[in-house]
Amino acid sequence: MNNFKYHQVTENREIPTVEGEGSATLNRRMALFCFALAGAFLIALLIASTVLAEAPDASMGPKQPQVTGGQFTVNTINDDTISDAYLTLREAILLVNGGTGASGLNRPLNAGEINQISSCIISGGFINNGCGPGFSNTIIFQTGASTTILVLTPLPAITTDGTTIDGSPNTWHLAMASLGSGNGLFIASNHNTIQNLTISKSPSYGLRIDGDYNTISSFWVESAKWDGIVISGSNNTITGTSVGGYTTDTTCGNMQGNGQYGLHLMGGAASNRFEYGSVGCNTNGGVYIESTAGDSNVIGPKVNVGENQYLNHSQGNTGPGIIIDSNSNGVISTTVMNNTVGVRIGGSYNTIGGSVIDTNSGDGIYLHNNAGFNRIGLTGLLGPQLGNAILNNSGWGVNMFGAQVNNTYIAANRIGSKMTNLTSSGNALGGVRVFGGHDNQVGDNNHWFDWNYIVANGGDGILISNGAHDNGVNHNIIGMSSYNNSGNGITVDSGSYYTTIGGTADWLKNNIEKNDGNGIAINGSTTTSNTITGDLTSFNSQNGVLIDGAPHNTITSIYDQDNLKNGILITNTAQFNLVSGGRSEYNGLNGIQLGGVNTYINIISGTIIDNNTVNGIDERDGALSNQWSHLNMGQNGAKGIDLHWVPAITPIIMSVSGNGVITIASGLAIPSLGFPDIAFVEVYASTLSQSGNPEGRSYLGTAAVLPNGVWWLPLPSGAGLCITAFESHGFYGTYSGEFSQNTCRVFMPFAKK
Repeated sequence: MNNFKYHQVTENREIPTVEGEGSATLNRRMALFCFALAGAFLIALLIASTVLAEAPDASMGPKQPQVTGGQFTVNTINDDTISDAYLTLREAILLVNGGTGASGLNRPLNAGEINQISSCIISGGFINNGCGPGFSNTIIFQTGASTTILVLTPLPAITTDGTTIDGSPNTWHLAMASLGSGNGLFIASNHNTIQNLTISKSPSYGLRIDGDYNTISSFWVESAKWDGIVISGSNNTITGTSVGGYTTDTTCGNMQGNGQYGLHLMGGAASNRFEYGSVGCNTNGGVYIESTAGDSNVIGPKVNVGENQYLNHSQGNTGPGIIIDSNSNGVISTTVMNNTVGVRIGGSYNTIGGSVIDTNSGDGIYLHNNAGFNRIGLTGLLGPQLGNAILNNSGWGVNMFGAQVNNTYIAANRIGSKMTNLTSSGNALGGVRVFGGHDNQVGDNNHWFDWNYIVANGGDGILISNGAHDNGVNHNIIGMSSYNNSGNGITVDSGSYYTTIGGTADWLKNNIEKNDGNGIAINGSTTTSNTITGDLTSFNSQNGVLIDGAPHNTITSIYDQDNLKNGILITNTAQFNLVSGGRSEYNGLNGIQLGGVNTYINIISGTIIDNNTVNGIDERDGALSNQWSHLNMGQNGAKGIDLHWVPAITPIIMSVSGNGVITIASGLAIPSLGFPDIAFVEVYASTLSQSGNPEGRSYLGTAAVLPNGVWWLPLPSGAGLCITAFESHGFYGTYSGEFSQNTCRVFMPFAKK
């Protein structure tokens, strides 16, 4: 397992953290952690199902006949039941189902037909024992010049358990063009094996499986009027099979795709597996696991949906590549390309892992309806890395659409890049969208699993909108040098609330770098009560964090560094937001800017703000009644705090005096306007900005302003005589001012030439 540590892109600076989390947050994290373990266990089961022995334990399902039966050799391409020297496929199936009795061929065999049968006890042309029902029978084909059977009427269903039909070595072809109705091949029994056959142009389903524990291999079904393969049984395995486009074809021909879905699971179908095959050129979509299907169906490994076997020619399905509307299914190590949507999920507890979802004309993965507790990607305790590469799609990489989409867990993926190495292969609309859903988790929220890399996408890296709530964004790398997202790294807007971005622990933090917009943007007057904690936002083309008109949000212990504009911009009537702890350094404009009329009662507390190009804190354009305290400032380009007032209102430091035991600073300020207004002065050890203006490097203490305007403060031991201060008024009249002229010039000795 991998323990990834939070990293920074410039100097080795520690980020202040805020201790503790609310009980609701902890409960949600615990629930998601338990879900992660459950998902890991499900993944392990799904992987194990692809590597265990080919034949399931018969004791776990319908009994397979234990007695070897007859072998029937089809030696003609005719399709009839005429008594002659030839044994047709139709006759062979009837003999397997019911022998020569009324439920089978219903006539005696002639000598020529008997010559094509072995291991049966035959008397007077009738089968008495040794084959037929209750035996494991085999149908094979004689090698001939032609291997195409023109099927004239629907073939009998296979009703005897344990039947094998083997078209090797030539892969016999069942052409159904002359049929008016009926299935191409219908398996109504259990433990059968069908291999090396091709079925085309069925008037309904190409292959229908109602039984259990059947194996279909080296099979091709194409041009069925309805679905290529439809399954209502359970524990069936389809391997090495092409449904629709053939493995070596370069494009979808007119007569290849099936009229509806390639593979369709319905009616309680459970624990079926489709592996080592391809599904392409189908009209409604590639694979459809409908809501009536059972659980534990697995697509993969090594299935190509919308691409040929060699991944070099498009065989896109007209609809979605894979549709999953039932629960607890898996898509493992599968390639889904050139479809409309790559994977569409409407069910719950499904897992997509180790797959490539590439170049679809819609979203890579689309979750809707009541989809819940699904997992997209996993690196975990019980299995190998199962992250997905979700790239080059014309919509979103992952789109969670709808208010009921919930508890989806997205971890260990590359969204906008290949999995093997980082590439600039972004999704056109953006990386991940949460549109109205709740309790979804983008990125790992414990340190056993891996990062999501969300890079190079055409819009935002992550967009949370339309009233989405209680969603988490943790442990993601969102944008990188040369792999920037074209929009913001993360956007929260349109009334979304209770979003948790980052956290105090290393494995919860996000790295949000090099995006063309802001690192994080929280927008809109109804977008409220969201929390940003511990993240690194750096080298973004706009601001590290933008709060645009949104109230009551919290930014704590984050590191805003080297953004082209401000570290944090709070603007456009944004109110009652809190910035606590953290650092805002080396940004192209200000460390923190507050701007716009009615941008008020925002609080900045305990933050390190230094080495920004213009000001540390910049309040302008009508913003007022904002408050700051317990700052740490130095080496900003213009001022530590600039309110753009003319003249600026600052407290006066009258004296700094001591008796060798205690040092007291005192001065004058604007007194309180009366309750509930409270006036106070914060005093700092002073340093100078790059322009020579005073800044407060170290907080020394807070002094109340008396009714006569006098304030005084005992200074800590070793504080020195070089101090500065600003005045604040609390409660309804909340505001903080600029740093006063410092005392350094008063107490510094003059040097004489």
